[in-house]
Amino acid sequence: MRDEEKERVDEALEGMAILDFIYIIPMFMLFSYLPTYGFWSGLLNLVIIVLVGFGLAYLTRTIISLYKKRKTKNIE
Repeated sequence: MRDEEKERVDEALEGMAILDFIYIIPMFMLFSYLPTYGFWSGLLNLVIIVLVGFGLAYLTRTIISLYKKRKTKNIE
């Protein structure tokens, strides 16, 4: 049972690493686009970048899971 849990965790971490690499370039581009006039502006930009990253990761996971569900329904 522990091996199955470890495999699931490893698979999830691998998927997250792939998403990190996919979204790092757009996040840097967004960060370079946003203005930084002071400390609070920079902090707000950092919060925006983090939230955009989480949103993109969630959206990608949701689309992939919906695609897999439809694919399994069409096979059956």
